[in-house]
Amino acid sequence: MALPLTNLSLNAIHVEVGGTSGTQVSLNDADVRGIGSTDSNYDGGDGINQTSGTQISIGEFRNAQDLTFTLSAISPSIYDYSLSTATAGLRVGADGYIYALGSEAPVNSSSSYVQMNTSTDWIIPRSGMSNYFVYATKISGDNLTSGTLNLSLSLASDQTWQLSNSTDGTVKSTVIEISLWDNELRNGSALATRQYTLSAENDTND
Repeated sequence: MALPLTNLSLNAIHVEVGGTSGTQVSLNDADVRGIGSTDSNYDGGDGINQTSGTQISIGEFRNAQDLTFTLSAISPSIYDYSLSTATAGLRVGADGYIYALGSEAPVNSSSSYVQMNTSTDWIIPRSGMSNYFVYATKISGDNLTSGTLNLSLSLASDQTWQLSNSTDGTVKSTVIEISLWDNELRNGSALATRQYTLSAENDTND
């Protein structure tokens, strides 16, 4: 639950980050400084400084929440095999989940996007997804068929990257790095980062 805008106490912050009410705490504690998500209207627009000993104020924690961000998956490799056009895809959903398109594990679906890992999502708990941004970079391999690279994209809507291959007897593959941010300018540190491999194999004449 988001911390209040008024009458905010250090004890309330401590409880939000998992501490026991009434026990000793300071603003300099690592878990307090590392609270998962802050409100840019109150934190100066660049998050709370996590360096021990630097100056921060209790007001920066207004409307903050201790959220967990993860780009986990059963497998970071997404593969599709097709006798026509093969398409492997990755989607960071506006609903807080990570999805993939591919004929083999972890999704086993060439017709629609499927949640990669039903036990995790990119934001826990799923709240305020539209406040965040995703940034994708190609690390190596073939060019994507669709999807925006090297630009902060709002997670108020789904963001998708796809690699298609319609050339018989070939495999196309690319590695992209996905990172999550709490600000469009990518100030501070990424909330989570992971590389995914998209592979599309075509065998029209099989």
